[in-house]
Amino acid sequence: RIIPVERRPTRAGFAATLAACSSFLDSGGRLLIAYPEGTRGSGEALQPFKRGAALLALRHGLPIVPAFISGSERVLPKGRLWPRPDAVSVRFGAPLIASASSGAAAARIQASQLTERLNEQVRSLARS
Repeated sequence: RIIPVERRPTRAGFAATLAACSSFLDSGGRLLIAYPEGTRGSGEALQPFKRGAALLALRHGLPIVPAFISGSERVLPKGRLWPRPDAVSVRFGAPLIASASSGAAAARIQASQLTERLNEQVRSLARS
């Protein structure tokens, strides 16, 4: 149950990815893992977060559970096709509650605010 993601950053690709994720959730999917940076990191620093996870949470009235994954850049660095054994740790934060929005403009503002809260939580987990 993997949802393909359009790798080219286009509005149509983003809309298709959100639609596929929404369809999964609407059909009874209970857990969706999203990487808010939009790509695998190099392990050096977090990249700016994208709004996709926040938009889905707001659209479906679901919480977001912040998580920081450490060590995955050694297990599967960019450019490698196969993982190699190494230690990975995951730290979870408290769920962020998303309340449903009314109207497209309000949803964009709420998504930006929720994305910033998520970013702050993950950065805090990275420091702990």
